[in-house]
Amino acid sequence: MKSTAALTLAVLLTPAVAVAFEGSYALQGLDADKSAYSGTVEVLQSGAGYQIRWVVDGATAFGAGMLDGETLWVGYVDEGRAGVTAMKKQANGDLKGPWYRRGGKALGEESWIKK
Repeated sequence: MKSTAALTLAVLLTPAVAVAFEGSYALQGLDADKSAYSGTVEVLQSGAGYQIRWVVDGATAFGAGMLDGETLWVGYVDEGRAGVTAMKKQANGDLKGPWYRRGGKALGEESWIKK
């Protein structure tokens, strides 16, 4: 009984291991009109959340994100329009997910390939 209580206490006091999203990624995407684009993405952990920076065709966009399990939810501003994406961690460490930008008629999609 004593060892079970000690084990339970140790488990409760051990911090949960967060899925690591921080790092540099190569970006491959499809715009809502299905045209392809590419670039880079930097993800930096910042306290309880994440800061994200995209560079595509020389233009930079910024976002802020938070984790929900193995999904990184990100709000961002691109070309003056707000958007949201849900990037799900893949088995190989890459991220993939849909995005939507305010005023759009369809979803786009991005894949972030871990460098």
